Amino acid sequence: MGAAVGILLPYIVQGILRYATLRWVFHWKDSWSDIRPPLVAAGIAFIPALLCRTFLGGIAGQVISASAFLAVFGVQWLQHHTHRKDERP
Repeated sequence: MGAAVGILLPYIVQGILRYATLRWVFHWKDSWSDIRPPLVAAGIAFIPALLCRTFLGGIAGQVISASAFLAVFGVQWLQHHTHRKDERP
């Protein structure tokens, strides 16, 4: 547990420093509306992947689970990308 916390802490500090650099140096505005669609897509794609992983064992279950996640995530991302193109003038 100590090693996990010891590794986690530098990653948290590094993330904070990267965020500060993006925000102050590059004047990045953190628009959560830009990151929400991939997070929602990943959350939805996680459900069939978890079901596949639960009911299928071994390496075949891992491969099918990963394939299910990527397929569902890819379809949702393609749909989002197509919808976003329609909104632009």
